[in-house]
Amino acid sequence: MNPKLKFDESSINLYADRYNDQVNDNYIIARRSDIQMRGYLTKDDLFKIANWKSPRSSGHVQKNTDDYIAEITKFAFSTKCERAKIQTLTNLDGVSWPTASVILHMFDKGK
Repeated sequence: MNPKLKFDESSINLYADRYNDQVNDNYIIARRSDIQMRGYLTKDDLFKIANWKSPRSSGHVQKNTDDYIAEITKFAFSTKCERAKIQTLTNLDGVSWPTASVILHMFDKGK
């Protein structure tokens, strides 16, 4: 099977630039050990993760207070119950299952 582009190859950079993340993978990966050591996300961490995963809904995470984000993510990272982890994170404004799963994949120590 030889797939063919439906547009001119010279347009690849034009289309790719439309999806230029404000926060790249390297930032998320670089924050991993700090967040795991701290045991919770800050509001800035959550916004950058949400913006990377789902830019359209990331603004909603700003509705959460710093304390609420810390408490929710601290609980999610400390419980052994997988269902509690994901469902707790979805209580945060702007965090649905896709964003919650990225948070757990990247920052949960897997207790």
